[in-house]
Amino acid sequence: MGKSKSELEARFDRLRPIVKKMLDEGSGPYQIGRKIGLPHSTVQGYIKRIKKESLDKATNYSGITSTSKPPSIGAHFSQQGKNAKAMLTDTRVRSLDDLVEACNIDLSVWECVSFDAKCWEMGRKAKNSDITWDDGVASGHTKDTGKIYVQPLFSIVAKFKLRAEKTAEELADFFKNLLGELKMPTWSHEPLNVGAENTLELMIPDLHVGQYSWGEATRNGDYNVEIACGLLRDSVRGMVAEAGDRIRKIAFPIGNDFFNIDNLNKTTTKGTPQDEDGHWQRSFRIGSHTLIDLIGELSSKYEVDVMVIPGNHDKQRSFYLGEVLAAFFHNNDRVSVDNSPHNRKYRLYGCTLVGYTHGDQESPKDLPMLIAHQEPKLWAKSIYREWHHGHLHHERNNEVGGVKLRHFPALVPPCDWGSGKGYVMSVRQACAIEYSDFGPIRQYNWYPRMANKINKSTR
Repeated sequence: MGKSKSELEARFDRLRPIVKKMLDEGSGPYQIGRKIGLPHSTVQGYIKRIKKESLDKATNYSGITSTSKPPSIGAHFSQQGKNAKAMLTDTRVRSLDDLVEACNIDLSVWECVSFDAKCWEMGRKAKNSDITWDDGVASGHTKDTGKIYVQPLFSIVAKFKLRAEKTAEELADFFKNLLGELKMPTWSHEPLNVGAENTLELMIPDLHVGQYSWGEATRNGDYNVEIACGLLRDSVRGMVAEAGDRIRKIAFPIGNDFFNIDNLNKTTTKGTPQDEDGHWQRSFRIGSHTLIDLIGELSSKYEVDVMVIPGNHDKQRSFYLGEVLAAFFHNNDRVSVDNSPHNRKYRLYGCTLVGYTHGDQESPKDLPMLIAHQEPKLWAKSIYREWHHGHLHHERNNEVGGVKLRHFPALVPPCDWGSGKGYVMSVRQACAIEYSDFGPIRQYNWYPRMANKINKSTR
């Protein structure tokens, strides 16, 4: 025995949201029918009713399209490399703004390069319909109203390209605004330590300021911009305090993946996507302010040699950071900032020659001859030679051709990807090495668990 009309209507009302949702997701009557357990012919009747209801809401009986905003049915956005294409069909949109909104396009990332809008009309007789379907059998009737529906149809296609990195003028304006917002602090210059001649190298690579890690997912603790900068401050102050009054000069290599991303697309320099904690401007601002405060604080008691070492995550942003620091401290005679664009930097501490590089470019077997070839005079003055790297996030020391290769650990915990791959066993750590005229004499280690044990007088 067939179902009554009220029962059929109740079933349609119950299944309408499921059918509409699957229809919007691109499913056809066969897939929908298998999902809800009805023949595809019945589902086709449901689809016709749903489309007619949408049409009746957007169009009045005189054939004039209403001014209410239609749903973004038929919106499509596709990306191929640095180019993208967006389309809207079967809707009554009329502008590029409608297309951008329907496809949820971020105009800070994408720039429209072409826009094509087409419109045509389709007419049909207006009918009052009272037809229901049950297992492929229609019941009810239709009646011609004597009116004509004139339906305007639109097709909008736009092509986009990734916005270019900021121009030199835009970058200049950004840095002017950044520096303009900084309160220009002044640090009292105490006398340099009398009789102190040693240099303390602060080696804190791969801080990845901006990385977001959710400790509940990675099982290695939370991490964000504020946590990263807090660890940097605490580790620097802790190791400097431990070195005490033997220190006259601070060597401070920065860069080395100080930042986690390098562009608007939240990727590394080569384009690897990253989990980022908010906007790139925010991480740059907080990170640069933190370094300015630390360097200024150190300069009140020590000479400070800042070296910018480009990393594979932040090759561009580390250079911008170096320019900000150089501009900020250009009148501070205790601070020098080496932001030369070369990947490698070299320093002589007493009789120890140290080369700095991030560690993602050179082959380890080539490094001894690199330092001898590029710095022959410093090589001749030195007895001990070393290379200091980041990049690997764990500690490793070996020797090649009489040159010690030191890979330094990192304070950053694994990201979600790294945790999933099982890269979770490296000890989170910051290091400092003290150099005298006779060579490297001791290494200081600092761990995140030591954050609450810092000498408060150093704050």
